[in-house]
Amino acid sequence: MRFFMIPLPGNWLGEKGEQIANAIGFSRDNSWSFVARTFLFDEFTMRHVREGYDMVLNLAAGLDARPYRMDLPSSLQWVEVDLPGIIDEKKSSEQRNPQVQFDKN
Repeated sequence: MRFFMIPLPGNWLGEKGEQIANAIGFSRDNSWSFVARTFLFDEFTMRHVREGYDMVLNLAAGLDARPYRMDLPSSLQWVEVDLPGIIDEKKSSEQRNPQVQFDKN
């Protein structure tokens, strides 16, 4: 059974994303916790969207791919706040979900 799926081709941040992932030993040893966290945050987000929330403010967004891979309504505004370097890296990936008004300012 799949809990979530990331429909992006390969690693959406390319070689740099792979380097980041491999540099974090904790992630290799504790990947199960990332799966649980992802599933729970997805469920939390979708529950609130169904309840009529029209904006997500993602503080310290990091490399979160949630707005790229979730089936979100076109009326939802997704705002990410993070350090300029992180935002620039995501902008350079040029991955967009056309169903979401995605503001990375």
